[in-house]
Amino acid sequence: HECYRLLDPILQITPLLRSSSGKGKENEEPPRGMLSIQNYTDIAAFFEFTVCTSIIPCLEDNTLTQIRDRAQHLLPRSIAGRIPRLSLLWGTENIGEVNNKQKIDELKDAVLILGQVVLLDRFRPMLLPRHLADLYAALFQVEHLEKTSPREEETTLNSNENIFVSFQELMFNNVDALNQAKAFQTLLLRGLKAPSWLRKKVSNLLTDLAVRDIRAIIQIFVKSASSSQEDM
Repeated sequence: HECYRLLDPILQITPLLRSSSGKGKENEEPPRGMLSIQNYTDIAAFFEFTVCTSIIPCLEDNTLTQIRDRAQHLLPRSIAGRIPRLSLLWGTENIGEVNNKQKIDELKDAVLILGQVVLLDRFRPMLLPRHLADLYAALFQVEHLEKTSPREEETTLNSNENIFVSFQELMFNNVDALNQAKAFQTLLLRGLKAPSWLRKKVSNLLTDLAVRDIRAIIQIFVKSASSSQEDM
């Protein structure tokens, strides 16, 4: 699988062999593809870094939580110990010099790379709940930029275009209703500060989701509303 070609070099940075305790004997090399908790944490940190440097800087303001707030308040402890928080701000330094075409290309590349990993069975439980909203935000931003940006004459055919369109469908057809509802809820957390086109897009998707699986909507939104009232 293509995603393993990308992940294998990352995992090879750390030694695969460890000394057995008290015997001075090396353990056998684990089967290819077997990951330790440290490997999973490294991959989660890689995801967070990529989202903060390649996705969020290319989104309109208030689409998602700002990177500085995300790094300070929403970073899991396991990841915070692996990556310097200031490094998550690297993608914001020269974003004003990036045009819409470059933003679209960056977002598409990020979605294809991260999405292929997040949909794998071994990573889905850990990465999908945290990053599905990030990936959806990137997909919606690409769609909006392509609709609103002036059409330029294409001189070369983008070979990845068909792959991206197919993967865009997969991100909806291959994700359960509960995770979708949670991701849509996250995209609405900015309230009226969020772009109007995003609120309209998510509202339409929520309506479609309610027709297919109203239980997911109730479980996410009603439970959240009940929790808010209890806190008050």
